[in-house]
Amino acid sequence: MPDAQLFHDHLEHVNHPVYFHQFVDQAQVIGLQYLGEVQISRMLAKFLPETAHDALADLPIIKQEQFMDFLRNETFRRTLLCHADVALERKLQADIMRGFHFALTLALRAEQIDLDADDPVSFKFGEMKLASAEPIVKAAVRQLANHWPEALSFDELHAAALEGLPSGKRARYTSKNNGEGPDSKKSLASSLMMLLGTGLVHAWVHPPRKRPQLQERPVASRVARLQARQGGLVSNGLHQQVMLDATERHIIAILDGEHDREALIDSLREACTSGAMMIKANGEAQREVNDERLSLIVEKTLERLRESALLVD
Repeated sequence: MPDAQLFHDHLEHVNHPVYFHQFVDQAQVIGLQYLGEVQISRMLAKFLPETAHDALADLPIIKQEQFMDFLRNETFRRTLLCHADVALERKLQADIMRGFHFALTLALRAEQIDLDADDPVSFKFGEMKLASAEPIVKAAVRQLANHWPEALSFDELHAAALEGLPSGKRARYTSKNNGEGPDSKKSLASSLMMLLGTGLVHAWVHPPRKRPQLQERPVASRVARLQARQGGLVSNGLHQQVMLDATERHIIAILDGEHDREALIDSLREACTSGAMMIKANGEAQREVNDERLSLIVEKTLERLRESALLVD
């Protein structure tokens, strides 16, 4: 098994598994209370089978969470605690979505969402699935797909979604009979809460910085450059871990703002020639790679690093 698994599963000084309700009891002793899970989708019983959802609906949250662990055979949690004197609002209202910025958690093909059709579109993430025929919702997801991986504020997303709708469907939300916007914003807020619950969207109060355009002399974060010299797993600007291959590790380690494309190609060529790095073609290692191929590799690698939020301005 990997070293990390051996260490954390078998060699930890403190490794005493407890039930969730026991963990919460221990937290309360030192003045803390259960806030929630890092992934809010893990807290929503509505995505369980209907009979399970009905059985859990009226239980206190700690019991509800404990029984969901049993139903899912959950053995690992990422739990957030807060001070016991913090007043928590457990019944979340969709209107709170208006204060967030949103981005899809994965790339979708925007062209697959037909805004002219009245058919519902299904969005699936893991085992969770959500379908919507609401035009403003379909248009919003299409806008998020077009802007991926960037984040849009609720108002930016709402305005772009309305603008993207066919005129006939847009009139449904902007006609004098229906009023200007409230219905569409309410529908969008409710659906974004559901999409957040399925794990299809991220939500931020303070959005991550936009991915920079590729510069003549690209710069990667200093943390990622240091990590790349030590291994393939690096941290990006979204606080996520990204696994890099050998070529990506080599290139990101020298993205210090001092190397242009020619310098990156030269470095890659030297690494291949010396045997420090291997580029394969048709399954075979290439000791000599022409400049055209190296240039394509560099551009592809830079774009992947940019999309992975590893480059900075």
